[in-house]
Amino acid sequence: MPGKSDTLFVVRLERECVPGMVVVDDIVGPACADGETCIGAACVDPFVGYAQLDTYAADWAEDDDPCGPAGAEPDAELGMGEDGTFVPLDDEQILARGGLQGGFHIYAGVRVRGLAAGYVFTELVTDDLAGRVSTTTLYTELVPEGDACDGVDMLHLLPIEPNLELSPEEKIALVVGKAFHIDVRVIDKLGRLACDSRSVTVSEDLYIAD
Repeated sequence: MPGKSDTLFVVRLERECVPGMVVVDDIVGPACADGETCIGAACVDPFVGYAQLDTYAADWAEDDDPCGPAGAEPDAELGMGEDGTFVPLDDEQILARGGLQGGFHIYAGVRVRGLAAGYVFTELVTDDLAGRVSTTTLYTELVPEGDACDGVDMLHLLPIEPNLELSPEEKIALVVGKAFHIDVRVIDKLGRLACDSRSVTVSEDLYIAD
């Protein structure tokens, strides 16, 4: 990076970005529109902020900071990740939050093994089982935690039509118990992919901003 000799921007030739290429299960390489780029089989904004870059070292391509035991197979566990803490899903329930604009979101978390710590590409895709889909792509920092790494505080909108006319009681009736299917994909600097897929419902512990 010009003027930033201590930073590293990794650019990979990704098999999962070949249009039509089957990556894993039903994940297929996309054909992106002008102004977009492909990372991890998803079309995204090509801008990467300086804070998301790794620190350069001569051995940057070596897996010197693994998440979990060395040689572990890539594995991801979707959970909640609010306030900097990963919390496993309890009975496959998610904690939703109602925003001031009438929509609903979650703070997702992911616990990963078999990838490298540091900033990784993360994609969350939620389907409401009725045709509405919400996708969030972001760079997440994986921080070593015990025998794994945790990525947290990932703000993700749920595919629910915003409605400012509903009362708090009507919002609770609309959302609590609602079913979703959530997929999460995480790709580290060496191109390794970890995935998880969960069928979840919204918990009664619902916060609505007023």
